Amino acid sequence: MHDTPVADEFVVVLRARSGAYFVPEGGWQLNLEPVAALGVGALRIRTFTRWVGAGDASLPRELVLEVRGRASSLDDAIAKFAAVARPIATVIGFVANVRVGPVEVHLAFDAAPGRQERAFLETFIADDRELPQGGRIIREDLLSATCIAVLGMRHDSARLNRALRQYELALRQWHVGGEWLALSHLYMAVEALTQAILRAEMRSRGLSQQELAMEFDVITDDPSRPRWRPALEEEIRKRVIFDGDLDTYKAAKAASDGLEHGFLELDAVARHAIACTDATFAAVRRSIVALLELPDEIGRELLALSPRDVQSMRKVARGSLLNTGDDPAAPGELYPYLHWVSSIPSVTREGTSFEMQQQERLTVRASPGSSFRLERLEVFGRLVDGNEPTAAVTSIEASEAGPEVDGLRLVDQAVAMFQQVGGGQTYPLEDFAQDAAFIFLGQGVAYLEAAHALLRVKMPAEALPTLRGLTVSAARFEQMAAKDGPGLGIAVRMLADAIQEGGTATGAAATAGALVDRAVAIGLSVPVELPDVADSLVYQTLSAEMTLADAAIADSCSVAQFHVAETDESVLAFHTQLAPGHFTDLITSACVLAAMSLLTHASAVLGWEVEPEPVARLSAEAQVVNLRAAAGEHEAGPDAEFASS
Repeated sequence: MHDTPVADEFVVVLRARSGAYFVPEGGWQLNLEPVAALGVGALRIRTFTRWVGAGDASLPRELVLEVRGRASSLDDAIAKFAAVARPIATVIGFVANVRVGPVEVHLAFDAAPGRQERAFLETFIADDRELPQGGRIIREDLLSATCIAVLGMRHDSARLNRALRQYELALRQWHVGGEWLALSHLYMAVEALTQAILRAEMRSRGLSQQELAMEFDVITDDPSRPRWRPALEEEIRKRVIFDGDLDTYKAAKAASDGLEHGFLELDAVARHAIACTDATFAAVRRSIVALLELPDEIGRELLALSPRDVQSMRKVARGSLLNTGDDPAAPGELYPYLHWVSSIPSVTREGTSFEMQQQERLTVRASPGSSFRLERLEVFGRLVDGNEPTAAVTSIEASEAGPEVDGLRLVDQAVAMFQQVGGGQTYPLEDFAQDAAFIFLGQGVAYLEAAHALLRVKMPAEALPTLRGLTVSAARFEQMAAKDGPGLGIAVRMLADAIQEGGTATGAAATAGALVDRAVAIGLSVPVELPDVADSLVYQTLSAEMTLADAAIADSCSVAQFHVAETDESVLAFHTQLAPGHFTDLITSACVLAAMSLLTHASAVLGWEVEPEPVARLSAEAQVVNLRAAAGEHEAGPDAEFASS
């Protein structure tokens, strides 16, 4: 019998929202031998956490799993590689004892060398933009030991894997109000583990099943009670899995039976669950660790980690609305409310935990002339080690409603800020590298002003290519300003590439080479190739807008969809201008975010003095508009009708 040949190499990338995080500089890799059951050869699995931001403000996002190996086709790779990756995510959640969400295929492509055309697939998965509710850093030593033990299980591996899967599902339901669902999955894990624990007890004691039953005081030779094996299984659950904790066992079993057979009301099931879910988590975890036969120290450290709830924390603002009149709602609104913007300026890591410093900005949206007096901020959630949940809030700002934020007004301010800071700036032709950077900054400002002009005449779709140019300019200056980076060497490489692209092959190459040699002679580090702009923070922050811009550049017809509408007569109409709405807000706010990034980093490179507070304030306002626009919200309400035909 011969193995089916597989010729091509593929990469499949999966993502999951997760409360388990690898540190930004870390990650984990596993090299698997051929998996006969799946019909795949050797695989390399890499997993890491996607972080956004820089330094202390860096925030954890999705868990990423990358599988590389050979398969017969792209679809074959997706099916088989995903089947290998998902259990790894299950083990990650077990080790960290925190929720890992469903793992989904994000990207898949042909990775064979020497190809000019490659099969490719992408599933659109929205980036996680929610503020994390804590979580836990993954201990890579615990993960390695546990994964090796799971893969090397000699007995009852199928039962263990089913129990791990139920444990994973229980962690996903571990939130206030979800205890009964978590407990139902945990008790299913108990049932999956029972036979495995029974056989492990027989092996460790050197007894037969009947001898073990007798040791557990189960009568095996009474003709009137021939079903002694179920009684033994019950004793295994009581004595071994629940370690003699009969109160927890009885409460967990009553809740499970009452839910499964429908003889208990859900509120009664919930009462049982609240009383015993914590202890049932511990019982199942202890049993899984025992079956894995891990080193004592690894086992102790795994058991020391209690399940962490990363879904239940709620922040509540208490106070008073003042001067509201009879109807406290703002015009056009049903109710008064607070426009609540949360941010995390810094994250502190310590061991397997980290603390996020939070800032809250509350703006009252109520009747004209009203205000809000904040009395206190309360935090609710699950008790952690017997203590009330806390949120490290470093500042709270409550303000009255001001004029609605207008994206175009923000672009006006960004343009004016550049004119104030950089207007009239010139450089003598002495430092050619800095001169090159100044020229490229001018190009970035030109993109900003071009986008501004198009936005002024209500053409946000047509502004997409200029937004991309502005963002690329901001990315280049971000790379120039990076600590330990090539600095102005990037500007030299940009200039050399521009010379080569714009001149004759021989002369241009010589001129570009001489330019690089001159830069190296004065101590600059000139990269052989420009770094990818997609790796920059500004580009990643505006990734959705860049996708739209790329589509607009690749196919000018792709922006036509924004101009077409169906009239009352059920015929199509083409409108050249768009009234303000969330799409306009998305583009205007993106322009401001890119412009402020450009100004910040260009000033550092060129030695300009810029007041950081106005830049930060304008960026923060643009970020609020951008997030609301991405969610389909517009400050002045839903998108209005098209402005003109």
